[in-house]
Amino acid sequence: MKNLIDLRLEETSRPTTNSEQTWCDEFLKDVWSDRTRCHRQENRHAERITDREHSYFDGVSDRIIRGAKHEIDSHGRDPKETVQDALKDNRVILIGETHTSPNPSRYWGNEMVPEFKKAGVTHLAVEMDQDAQRFLTKNGKVNRPGLRLSGYRADNDFCDMIDAALAAGIKIVPVDKADAATRDPDRDQCMSNAIDGILTSDNNAKVVYWVGSTHAQKAHTRYDSTAQLLTESGKKHGYTVATFGITTDHPRLSTSTPYIFAESLRDPVSVKTADTKFLKNLPSSSLPQGDYYKWHSESKVGDWDYLVMFPHDYKLAKEQKRIGGKNPELVPLLDDLAESCADNLKPKLAVKYLEEALKIVGQDKDSKPEHLAKRHDQLGQLYEQQGSLNAAQKHLEAALTQEQKAATSVESLTVAERTISLAKFHQRKGGSSDAESLFKKAVEINRKLLDDLERNKPEESSYREQRLSLHRQLVDCYLAADQPVKAEKAHREALAFVVQAHGADSATAAELHGQVGNTAMRAGNYSRAEKDYQTQIAILEKRKDSDREIASGLADLAACYLKQRKPELAQPLLERELKILAKDEARPARKISAGRALAQACSAQGDAQGAASAYEDAAKIAEGEYASAEIADLYGEYAQVLTRLGKTAEAGQWQSRSSRISQWIKRFP
Repeated sequence: MKNLIDLRLEETSRPTTNSEQTWCDEFLKDVWSDRTRCHRQENRHAERITDREHSYFDGVSDRIIRGAKHEIDSHGRDPKETVQDALKDNRVILIGETHTSPNPSRYWGNEMVPEFKKAGVTHLAVEMDQDAQRFLTKNGKVNRPGLRLSGYRADNDFCDMIDAALAAGIKIVPVDKADAATRDPDRDQCMSNAIDGILTSDNNAKVVYWVGSTHAQKAHTRYDSTAQLLTESGKKHGYTVATFGITTDHPRLSTSTPYIFAESLRDPVSVKTADTKFLKNLPSSSLPQGDYYKWHSESKVGDWDYLVMFPHDYKLAKEQKRIGGKNPELVPLLDDLAESCADNLKPKLAVKYLEEALKIVGQDKDSKPEHLAKRHDQLGQLYEQQGSLNAAQKHLEAALTQEQKAATSVESLTVAERTISLAKFHQRKGGSSDAESLFKKAVEINRKLLDDLERNKPEESSYREQRLSLHRQLVDCYLAADQPVKAEKAHREALAFVVQAHGADSATAAELHGQVGNTAMRAGNYSRAEKDYQTQIAILEKRKDSDREIASGLADLAACYLKQRKPELAQPLLERELKILAKDEARPARKISAGRALAQACSAQGDAQGAASAYEDAAKIAEGEYASAEIADLYGEYAQVLTRLGKTAEAGQWQSRSSRISQWIKRFP
């Protein structure tokens, strides 16, 4: 099975010819010059390949990366121009976005609506359930509350783009399958059929389809994409299709790798991939190819006809222009940008956006202290990640101060939470006395809240809910302070209250028995944990509650037996859990965990063959999932069992996969 490290572009697997070397030497002299069309920063040089580029394009030679950079320079055009050209030559274009908001492609799409109209576009198709048509518009505009029936696509930037199209007289048509499942191949056929119907019923019709980027790929998907199906249908009915892939700043989505080149862009840029030699063959996704999300396993930039990139600050600039200055309306966007940068391992840029958001919130007379507290807390965490401990402490202390201002009483649950956050910082920093003092303070606040609640009982149902929440927060405080014995005692207080308030056989009691068992496990009190898990399972079976909950209890009890070195007791529980999970298609991660635990139980009993079989079953499920530390460990353990069975070659392959996943997780924790 191919994977990203094993996958080598054709150019990297053979010697460079003289003509290619001459070509490379020539472009190196002129790359990143002032004459380049996409206006890069002057201090950028093609010879310099950054660590982040190496990590995104793992296994691709520097020469290929340089070549792709140069092609963006030499072939890059204003995306408006490429869309205009595409609409001259094709009756349908697919613009592949990532479903996130705020979204630079949607700001750009809003601006492109007049160009769509000039080019004769009659319909804007959207990736929404066809059933949503009746909820879509009201009084000539998007019916935003109604649109929420379609889920995440009710974002304001998406609705603004639809409003612009409606105002221009372009018809909006939802074309997705009703009640569609995310990975249902019938969706693409349904979407293709709907758009094909528009084009074949009216020879003057011209369609722009705003869709997820994977559906716009013309090759290398798990099954035929909408773009592939429309292309085939167009051959029969006399129309052609062009596709656009828009890069995203999300590190784990299908257009993530080309986004690295956007770091030095000042203006949006679009490249026709067929005109490129290097760019079109770069992997479009930073996912470990071949082992996960098989439908992306060989996805390349060239699977779209055009690639569109936006500068990092594009969406912020658009909003600043629309709103103006330091308007508080910018704060949500700055927060989102900060979160995106933090996810993409760019903490300094995340700090920049959060500091700007904090400044605006601080100057807004209507802002509340809790809003300041939230951003101070986030900044504290980011500064700590960068090793700026003084700045981190300053912001975490400010978060606590602001939360204290916001609280109606010194004994506030949110104050306790901020106190715990600051205590954890001192704990990590090595200030044990400061940490201990703050943890004690948090416990005192929580105990006082519990006492006050007991004295001033509000309505019974509300009282029960509040008191249980406070008990749980107290447990979390002890666990954060690394005091599992005290945490278990506090958890058992919560359990006693639940039994009294809800009944010994209630669903809440079953839930608490499981949670108390987990705390007892952490405290090393395995015999007590074993009894709690057994009680939980007995209650669930008596109540005839869902199989999912029973499976969870079985997994916990099995883990408890494994900790006590009783694999013979764990094995039948895990086999029963797997039988339950076999009926549940929605829980692959649980199946992987259960399979791994069963393999460990077999291995502990000396049954290497049984362990290998369990690992193999779990590994088959793991190949369809995201990378994780557990999957890396699973593959590594499988390799060890295969070695014991004398299958060294196969063991080496699984160990290699384990190592690759571990490396990828370090890049995208």
